[in-house]
Amino acid sequence: MPPPNLEGLEAELRQHHATLPIERFGLDSLGRMEFCIHLELDHGVVITPETLITMESVEALIQSIRAQVD
Repeated sequence: MPPPNLEGLEAELRQHHATLPIERFGLDSLGRMEFCIHLELDHGVVITPETLITMESVEALIQSIRAQVD
């Protein structure tokens, strides 16, 4: 697993999307799965599609990612 570039990921998410609700991204179940796989393989962060769908905003996603690395 590659070392996570969480600062870059967090900056990208905060810059454009921090206050947006997750559902605004229009991810269907396959899209959520692909996004979660991307987070795990490219950044070493494990978020399940089930957890992702319960998050109210991208900020909640950022906080979940931070909790895994802090």
